Order: sequence, then C-alpha cells, then structure tokens
Amino acid sequence: MRELFSMKKAKATAKTNAEGHYRLRVKAFPSTTFEVGVRHAAYAPNTLVQDWGETEGEIQLSNIELAGAGRVFGLVRDLKGAPVVGAKLSYLPVGRGRQGRGRGRGWRGGRGVWGASSSVLSQLLPQSKSNAMGQYELTQLPAGSFQVLVEAKGYFVTRTERLELSPGGSLHAPELRLEKGAVLRGIVRDEKGQPVAGARVSVRVSMGTLMQRLEQRIRSGQVERRQAMRQLFASPTMARNFGGGPLDTRSDAKGEFLLEALPKAPLQLRVEKKRFLSYEKEPIEAEKQDYVEVSLGPALQITGRIVDQRGQPIENFGFHARMVRNRRGSRARFGVPGRFFGGRNGHSDPARQAEQMAREEQRKAERLAREAKMKARFGGSGEIPRETPEPKRHAEGRFVAKNLQPGSYVIDVSAPGYVPIAAGVYQLEAGAALGEITIRLEPGAAIKGQVRSRKDARPIAGALVRLELPPENRGTQRGPSHFGVHIMRVGRGGRSARGPRVAELRSNSAGEFELPPQRPGLFVLSVEAEGHDRYTNESFRVSAKGMPKLLIEMEAAASLHGVVRHRVAGTRYVVTARHEKGQSFNSNVDSDSGEYSFDSLPSGGYFLELHDRSDRNSWVRSVLTRTDSQKQPDLQLSSGSQRRFDLDAQVDDFATVSGNVIVNGQPGGGYELSLRTLAGPGSAGSQQPNDGISTRFFFFGRLLRARSDSEGHFEISSIPAGRYQLRVESRRGRHGGGAELYRQELSLAAGARVTRNVTLSVASLSLAATRVGEKAPLRRARAQLVLASEGRGLEPSQWRQLPSRQSFAMNGGALKLSGFPTGTWLLQIEGREGQKSWKSPVVELRVTGGKVEKTVPLSEQK
Repeated sequence: MRELFSMKKAKATAKTNAEGHYRLRVKAFPSTTFEVGVRHAAYAPNTLVQDWGETEGEIQLSNIELAGAGRVFGLVRDLKGAPVVGAKLSYLPVGRGRQGRGRGRGWRGGRGVWGASSSVLSQLLPQSKSNAMGQYELTQLPAGSFQVLVEAKGYFVTRTERLELSPGGSLHAPELRLEKGAVLRGIVRDEKGQPVAGARVSVRVSMGTLMQRLEQRIRSGQVERRQAMRQLFASPTMARNFGGGPLDTRSDAKGEFLLEALPKAPLQLRVEKKRFLSYEKEPIEAEKQDYVEVSLGPALQITGRIVDQRGQPIENFGFHARMVRNRRGSRARFGVPGRFFGGRNGHSDPARQAEQMAREEQRKAERLAREAKMKARFGGSGEIPRETPEPKRHAEGRFVAKNLQPGSYVIDVSAPGYVPIAAGVYQLEAGAALGEITIRLEPGAAIKGQVRSRKDARPIAGALVRLELPPENRGTQRGPSHFGVHIMRVGRGGRSARGPRVAELRSNSAGEFELPPQRPGLFVLSVEAEGHDRYTNESFRVSAKGMPKLLIEMEAAASLHGVVRHRVAGTRYVVTARHEKGQSFNSNVDSDSGEYSFDSLPSGGYFLELHDRSDRNSWVRSVLTRTDSQKQPDLQLSSGSQRRFDLDAQVDDFATVSGNVIVNGQPGGGYELSLRTLAGPGSAGSQQPNDGISTRFFFFGRLLRARSDSEGHFEISSIPAGRYQLRVESRRGRHGGGAELYRQELSLAAGARVTRNVTLSVASLSLAATRVGEKAPLRRARAQLVLASEGRGLEPSQWRQLPSRQSFAMNGGALKLSGFPTGTWLLQIEGREGQKSWKSPVVELRVTGGKVEKTVPLSEQK
C-alpha cells in the first residue's frame, strides 16, 4: 500500500476462496494508493493499483486477471567463454504501465507505479541462479516486454536486450556475457598505525581525470571536442559507472576492505570515519594498483567563547557548526573547469568574449554587494542563522565543535534574549591550528503574539508563523545554454516573490508564538492556518525599543464548488484554480456527478482551468496561456465567501494552424514549422518575436511546432489566442535545426482554425573553410549569412540583429544544407584552432537553385 509521497507495507495477506474472492484489512489514509499483488503456482503473478480517498469502510477493488505463466532459459558465460556459476538472475519488466485506476508518475509529487518500480510485483517475481554449466531458468513469468538482469560477484551487472514473452510461452534468451571488473584491496589505520574498523570506503569514477585526459587529446588534435564527448558518454565506462556491484564497503575488525567489480577507469577513493579526517585519493588505476594503505588523522575542532557586548560570558546557549561552500569558486562540472564545456575560452569572437567577461564582472559585483548587505543586516558571516539545539549551560561561555573536516565553517548560535547569529567564516585546514574564537551576541527585540479567529476570537493552534526579509527585485535574467536550450531565471520581485526566510514556527494550543529576537529593521510577517485566509504584513518593522505583543486575527478562507457539464464518458477531469499571485490548487472532478470543490482558498482573483488527466498537453496548454498580458481573472473570492462556478468540458479556446509546404513546386516533407509568440491576448505587444522574455513560452515552445509529412501537410494545435510569427526551417540532423526559410505573422483568435500554405524556393548549399598556408582543415568554425539587401554596408558584428541572419556550426570545416533559401547572401566564416583565430572576408554568395558549392579561404588573425 502506498501513502501519498511515501510507501508503507500494509502487511496484509489473504487466500482466495472457491469463487476467487478475497478480503484484506488494512490501514487507510485520506489519500491512499493500494497495490495488491497475486501469486498462484499455476499462473503468472499480477498486480492491481487503485486509488482511494476514504479512511474507513469497505473498498471494492477491480478484478485481477491471471494469465498463463511463461518461462525463460539461457546461458551465462564470461568473456573467455567459461560458464559463470552462481550468478543471480532476475526478471526485469520493461514499460509495463499501470493497471486499475492508479495515477501516473509525478502526480501530487508521488512516484507512481510504473514498470519495475512496482515493489509488489518485484517481490512476486522469481529469481534464479546459474548452475555449474552456467545455465539458468526463470519460471512463472508474466507476458510482455522484459529484460533478464544478471549479477555475479566480481562481474559488471549486465542485462539482455528487450525481449518479448507471450502468455504461457517459452523463450530461449540470448547468451549473457559477463565482464570482470577491477579489484581494489586495502587497509585503514589511524595516525598511530592501529587498524580502524567500520570506516566507510567508497569509490567512484574520477571524472576530473577523465576529462583532463580528454582535453589533452582534444588540444593535441587527436579528436574533435563534440565527437570526444559523444564517445565518452556512450562508452562502457560511463554506462557501467556505479552499475557493477557495490562501490562502497566498510573496513572489517582488522581495518581491511575489499571492493570488486570496479569500472576499469581512473578512480577516486574516499574513506570516512567519525572522529577522523576524511581521506581522498585520485586517480587510482585499480588494474595497476590493487592495494591501498590509508592513514586517517584525527578530526578537527573549533573552540571558542560566547560573550555579550560588554565581554561578559553567556553560559546558556545552543550552537551548531556547519560547513559552507566557497561561492566564489569557479564553476566546474565533473571536477573540470566550465571552459571544457564551451565557456569563455570557447568563443572565437573577441567581442563575445569581452561581452561575457563584462557580464561575469557585473554578476560578481552584484554578488559582493548582496553579501555586504547581508553582513550589515545579520552580522557575522552574513548568512541567515539556522536552527540550533536547545540552549544548555556552558561553563564560562566556552564551547567545542568536534569531528570537523577541513573547509569553511560558520557557527550558528542562539541564546535566550539575544539575536541569533551565524558567526564566521572560519577556515579549517589539516595541520593548522585555528585558535580560540570569540563570538559576541547582542540583545534583540522579542517578537511575541497570538493568532486567533476574527469571527469568534478563538485561538488558532498550529498556525504557521513565518518571518522573512523583503523580496529583492532582480528582474528576469537569461540563464546558461544547455545543449542549445536557454533556461530562464525568473528573479525575485514577481507577483509570488518571497524573500529569504529568517524564522519559522507554529503557534501552540493557545495560539501563542514567540519568534527569536531580531535586529531592528524591516521584515515580512506572514501567518497561514488551515481554513483561514493567509495573513501578510509586508511592512513589519522591528524596533530597537522593544515590541508589543502582537494580536493577529485571521479571516475565514473562501470556498468554491461547481459542476463540469458535457463531460466525455471515461475521462478523468481535474479543475485547477490559479490565484492571480501565482498559487495553484487542484480538485478532482467526481466521475458520476461531475462535481468539484475547493476549501480554504485565499481571497483574490482566480483563473479556472479544466484538464483531462489522461492528456498531457491539456496540462501544458494552460501554461502557455499564462502570459503577463492575460485577461482578467474568471472570478473574485473574498474572505469567507462561498461561490459556485460551473465549467463546460466542450468549450475549446485554443486555435489551430494547418496547411501545406510546397518546395520548388513539389510537396515538402520533413520541414520544421514553429510559432513564436509576439504578444498575448489583449496586449499591444512588440514587433519582435519574444524569444525568451516569456519563460513559459520559451520552455514549452516545443509544443507549438510541427513537421510536415511526406505530402507536405502540417498542423499545429492547442494554440492560445494571440499574435505569433510562423517560421519554417529545413531539418538538419538530430542536434539542431537547419536554415530558416520563411517567416509570417499571424493573429489568432480563440477557437480559430487558420489555413496557411507555404511556398518555398530552396537550393542545396555546400560550404568548405580552408586556412591560408595550412593543409589540415579547420576543425572548429562557424558560418553566418545575411541577405545582401539587409547586410550590405554593415560590419559582420552588426549582422546579429538582422532578421535574415543565419548561423551554422561547421564540423571539420564543412557544412552541407539540403534546403537553403534562394537569393543573394553575404557570408563570413570564423574559426579557431588551438589558440589561433581565423576569419574570412565578407563574400557575396548567389544561391539560385540546384546545387551551390563554395570554398572560402580564412586568414589568421593577429
């Protein structure tokens, strides 16, 4: 049985009677998913998953059908052909989907029950071991797609390809070949040479070493960067990373350890034990060095005193030492600098390098300014103090933080009547004494109060009282590009923005609360309680002269209910009520009556959305409508109000664009068509496409696209009303689009069906880049083209803003486009080889049809 967000065993079993009926008695929750498994000697096991929303009573589950059991047999050998004895073999379902009325993965944050994630089915499925001949047999198997998983001591975990088994069928699986992994032995001792038992020894692939070696090959010209990355992540080393047996163990009573089935790659070894310094070593080549001796030194500690502003010791306090990361370090992935993946040094254009460096300097200055502001606000390290253990007596105010590792630390300290502080930052290094530190606390204003209902003045127990800093408006920034997709960072200061949390607690049975003392300043105080409207004071000021006891009276929350008319039989609907400030609430629609209801809604304006739970696009379509220019809310709810709002399942406010693509007089198949938003409904909009201002349109832009079929036909559906730009691109490989061939603006009304036929004239274009005075081709280059009518008289650095500009990467100094628009174009190619930059002059290129080939010489830039 699964409870919401977690799984708990019901521990209930039963046998069916002569009619196949069974009865289980289990504990239920307000939101429960039952998973029932059935096993019979003559049939294959099966499971049923069903949701339930009651805490008591009798649940009538759907019938469970059992099918005939199948069998799979085969052979397990090593790479030399010798049989592997005692290998453990398991049946692994693939793509089984769910049965019954259960939810899918991710609903309400739960895992769902898909395929092999069904724990009940995994418990029912049999296992087998290979015999002296390496043979195995798995019986009582269900029909469907599956894999055979094999595990053997010292070997990498291996599985077969996807197999299919018919009901009651028998299948001879392909032979499984196992590869032995590397072995690493060792011993762990302390600084006195005594063995350390129970130390955790873990091993992982040293990605930093792998990447550095790969970088050397790339710089020496042995391999191209993109090809090298593709080979690395498709290699057996990466595929088997952390897949071959246990990669962690513990030392025995003699301090010895053994790790088997390790990847045959440079490894990173880490040994951890409380009261000792952690030990790290890399790279380790287990095939060459199979024995390691580890010596652990004593852990570090911080000693100090807590005093008041006059230097007098404070004896009653709680403290906690926590490690903080160095936020000023350079960005790295897998232990290698970010430039390996195409950072600042990856740009061949000096102007782009300077632009990126300027942005980095600006971000650094902003970060330093924020840190200085936080230090002035909170003192010490500038970190917001975190929760500490309950205060207890420390003689003369002295404390010792033990069992620490090298690194940067802050000390969170709280004492009754004093402002909590995160003191530091303190740098600990092995072999270097820090010395005794002194932390000064200052008295602060206590924040006490009571939460009660405005309606009947009764105290509200369990209300969540939260103290935050005012939100800082950082605007919207364009984030880094990952595989060509720019991720938008929405800064604080939006409609649902919140500042950093300073303190949080719940009111007691009398509705009373007491927040930790704070320095004078401006805060945001908010209170939330079930059945009540949220209370927020965005200008809550803490005074140095003391604070009076607060009395917070909360209004009753609003409720909303209604009926969904014209429902489709068998469809499961969900109503989403989205608050104008960003909060969303969901309610299931009753399949029989069509009713839905919301309790405890905050007051304010709401947009109501109806979704088909089985249709993923129904959920994502609503996101596309959430632009800043959206219409007024569907309804307004005041505190304590009860409203009815009915919905119609047949109303569709989304438009459709369809048509045909004609290329050189013939149907054009395989062309990419997309819509880019210019403005939402009811907005004057901008004349330029919104290629990133709207986070939601950018992220879900893949939905507003289509590919023409073999007859040239296309259709883009589920389009919110608004103004768009229709674009057509030629398809070029699986890593990116091709040349842009066509643009046209469209204005779409709600529910409109628009036909747009696209006529194109294209040619096949082949470009080659050569270096003057060099025989080898240029491996890294980029070509940019603009229409001559737009770019003539402009420098290439100014082409970026032109509508017709197109840019393409040239791998190996060559570029082939099967569909490129005809016309007169200006072309420039830039490239880079090692530390040298190469550039061509601006070339006029006439594309008139058929096949066009052009070789462009590049000169070295001094």
